[in-house]
Amino acid sequence: MAIDSSNLRYTLHTALQAHSRGDLKLAERLYSVVIKSQPTCSLALGWLGTIKAQLGEYSEARSLLARSIRIEALPHFLTNYGNVLSALDCPTEALAIYQHSLGIRKDVATLVGVANCQIKLSMASEALASAEEALDIDHNNAGAWIARGSALLLLGELDSALESHERATQLSPLDSTAWGCLGNSLKASRNLKRSHECYSRAISLTPSRPEHWSNRGNVSQAAQEYELALQDYKTSIKLSPHFLIGWVNLGKTFLHLGRYSEAVEAYEHALNLERDCPWVLGELLQAKLKICDWRGFEETVAYLCHGVLASKRLVDPLTIMAVADDPFLQKMAAQIYAQSTLEPQRSTLNRREQERGTRIRLAYFSMDFAEHPVGRLIVNLIENHDRDQFDVYAFSYGKKTNDALRKRLELAFEHFIEVSESTDDEIVEIARNLDIDIAIDLAGFTRNSRPNLFNQRLATTQINYLGYPGTTCISNMDYILVDKALVHEDEKLFYSERTLYLPQCYQVNDSRRPLPLSRSKNCSDFGIPKDKFVFCYFGGIWKITPKIFTLWMGILSKCSNSVLWLISDNKDCECNLSREAVKMGVDRSKIIFSPFTDQSSHVERYGYADLFLDTFPYGSHTTASDSLWCGVPILTIRGESFASRVAASLLTEMGLHELITSSEKEYEETAVLLYENQDVINDIKRKISFSRLESNLFKTEGFCKNLEEIYKSISYRRRE
Repeated sequence: MAIDSSNLRYTLHTALQAHSRGDLKLAERLYSVVIKSQPTCSLALGWLGTIKAQLGEYSEARSLLARSIRIEALPHFLTNYGNVLSALDCPTEALAIYQHSLGIRKDVATLVGVANCQIKLSMASEALASAEEALDIDHNNAGAWIARGSALLLLGELDSALESHERATQLSPLDSTAWGCLGNSLKASRNLKRSHECYSRAISLTPSRPEHWSNRGNVSQAAQEYELALQDYKTSIKLSPHFLIGWVNLGKTFLHLGRYSEAVEAYEHALNLERDCPWVLGELLQAKLKICDWRGFEETVAYLCHGVLASKRLVDPLTIMAVADDPFLQKMAAQIYAQSTLEPQRSTLNRREQERGTRIRLAYFSMDFAEHPVGRLIVNLIENHDRDQFDVYAFSYGKKTNDALRKRLELAFEHFIEVSESTDDEIVEIARNLDIDIAIDLAGFTRNSRPNLFNQRLATTQINYLGYPGTTCISNMDYILVDKALVHEDEKLFYSERTLYLPQCYQVNDSRRPLPLSRSKNCSDFGIPKDKFVFCYFGGIWKITPKIFTLWMGILSKCSNSVLWLISDNKDCECNLSREAVKMGVDRSKIIFSPFTDQSSHVERYGYADLFLDTFPYGSHTTASDSLWCGVPILTIRGESFASRVAASLLTEMGLHELITSSEKEYEETAVLLYENQDVINDIKRKISFSRLESNLFKTEGFCKNLEEIYKSISYRRRE
């Protein structure tokens, strides 16, 4: 039954009074009564939509507010509608609504809404202007200070962002958003302790908001306190099972902890919420490769490759290297990743004038100046640098360790600068103040790297070398160090950097490493059956693809008295590989798994192997040179990409061309041939033993001189 107009006005007035005193339940019921009687009452529709938004029921709020503004575009409801669209992560639509509202009436709330949308759309300069326009109207508006700080944070102006967010907490000390944003600024400034405290304050004020828990988890993760991070992420998704970023962060943390199956589950939850969530499908593939879970492998790889060609943000470039031997695709993936994740250069480098004869300042940047493959490869190079010509710096931003290699590296460098707790801007400032001539990035886009340092231009010349086997597409990365076996002259177009060719294999090695010992143990000590031909692969398990494993199983099937020896860090991968072997008709006992161990014990294992089988398309790098140093032949497929050619480069340097194959068929046939001809294997091993001492591959002093000539050439070229 319809209400007459006088009763309708009274009901609406009563609803507004209830709403103003916070009685949302009564107000909601009365607005609904009015709408039922008069469906075109824009006030009732608008205010009921506002209540729904206050209750977090955004879908209903969206519908009601849209109906209201179609009837009458009142500025207040336009702003509320914009807020709802923003909450539903529709910043482009929200921005259009806010701007419509501003065309009718300019007010602080709408300007703040505009700024927040512009921040979401990475329109940092525009967001800053909107926030400051709001502050011109009301200098004490906390929301405007929050937006200003967030815009400045996006622009990389950390100190100013921090001041704005501090101001917001002073103006509105009970606003959890203000404390959360202050936490963001402090985290960006690497003040993790205070950042954690701010997020905890935000949680205490509004414990129901999942983003506060997730943000606090991010701080714990940045501090490598993964178990603490895990608890906060779990709380965030318990509060909101559809909280996408909570599932993504949970997956990342499980990945860091080596709990790969749980990482897979978390990433799959995230992708169920948003199929093309940036980078997540690539991270899911990473997690699955860690446990050799190949369900849907071909379909996933095809989807990722098509996504890269369509410029979608689906996969990081390192993961693409593991599954696609295509340098063009790898360059596109790097380009997308660099453009999406790196901050624009904020200031120019003032290059100093330097005369010939003064020492060239070299700086090596890495998180791996410790017991790590990069540390093991680079240490003797640093020890061999000519101190009369070069002043050599280390910028170490990895976890501090106390192992023997770390100590050796600290002694090797003239200046060892610990910057693990410094911001990117602080590191850039240190490097610029030191007038570094040549900065060498040893990390690229590997895990925990800091490529943004090089995008900011911290040295006159910047070089991509060793740790990352491909192009970075970092705009300020000038060169990449390669050799002719890795990159042919007609393949330079696949690299954003200019190529610097070393006259020998690009990979430096440590000539001071001890020679491998003769066998001192029984095969049984390693779980290896006696009198078997031992194929081995001692690299990362994530490099094993279904195709290469099928080749290995074909080899084992044709070589009846053989086993395959692998290194594993988790039982899931062992179960999965054993199951795949059985599917292919290979007894699971023919695959031997050994755990990771310290480097000296690991190197000892090579003495009990007959032939190292390389992976494809991402081949072995440090483990390949380890194999050759220990006298074990390595059989490789030379592909089209840098990552697939490293073993071929090493073998070329040692004159072992017979171990380089160009197809899967040739690879399998050669492995079987070597198994069947022990004399041939023995001849190759003797050749390796001789070449190990004579080849340039393990002569660090000569390598260093060649590299220094390149450094001098590009340094002088820049000065002239």
